[in-house]
Amino acid sequence: MRIKDIQIKGKKYQLVSDFRDNDEIREQFFELPKTMFCVDFKPWYEAGLWTEKYNPYCIMDEGKLVSNVSMYHQDFVIDGKVKHLIQLGG
Repeated sequence: MRIKDIQIKGKKYQLVSDFRDNDEIREQFFELPKTMFCVDFKPWYEAGLWTEKYNPYCIMDEGKLVSNVSMYHQDFVIDGKVKHLIQLGG
């Protein structure tokens, strides 16, 4: 797990990444999209689909996860050529 202190408009936050194996932050990560979009990522995780290709970056405020943007690395074939692309989600 990586944690970096950051400031946004003078307020201190923590930028958290590589937390797939951290139970506490991972559970908060699952709650955020359920609250915002009624989407549950826990079954996806339990099925073993959270691999090194999926990289969420989250902002925490006083120990609570409040924001997320994720990068999902994918290979696509476009015009017969393999292209490595990144899908952003949040």
